[in-house]
Amino acid sequence: MKKYKLLKDMPLCEAGSLCVLRKRDGASNYVGESVFKAGGNGFEEVMLPGELQAIRENGKFDEWFEEIEESKVWEPDAGESYWYIDEDAGAFSDINLLKANPCDDRLTKRLEIGNCFETKKDAIEAVGKLKALRRLRETGLKFDHYGWNDHDVLEISAKLPWIDQVCPEYDQISEDLHRVFGKETE
Repeated sequence: MKKYKLLKDMPLCEAGSLCVLRKRDGASNYVGESVFKAGGNGFEEVMLPGELQAIRENGKFDEWFEEIEESKVWEPDAGESYWYIDEDAGAFSDINLLKANPCDDRLTKRLEIGNCFETKKDAIEAVGKLKALRRLRETGLKFDHYGWNDHDVLEISAKLPWIDQVCPEYDQISEDLHRVFGKETE
């Protein structure tokens, strides 16, 4: 699904908002492409198909919308299955039905919080990362610096005030840091 940044204010949406173009159906007899704004409650229709069609026919589409580069995060295509974590930390499968039912915003909400995975293994690994992060927080982990270095690499430093290499929890903390942040942890 292509995403666009709105370049002009509209009555229901201000410039800079993230939008998607999707076919709509339902109560209206007219089925066409409409503009939906992404928000905390899923997608809300902000421009009717006729309005979008008029903008396109007048050659003004690029004045209203700027395409946003595709995310590097995997998203399921229409009709494709995906995995998510439920409230009991279990991995479950669902199907992307956004095209069939734009009002069903479960996938949108899952994508917003990073709870959408291509495989069951990826979902289970995410549960492990969440558990590791929880254990790290319980140890008193505090982030004291983060930023980009001269090589465009994000550097994060954190302090565990009481930890040293002889404490019994050191191996678990080291493993959790590796699980959450990857191989480049010290």
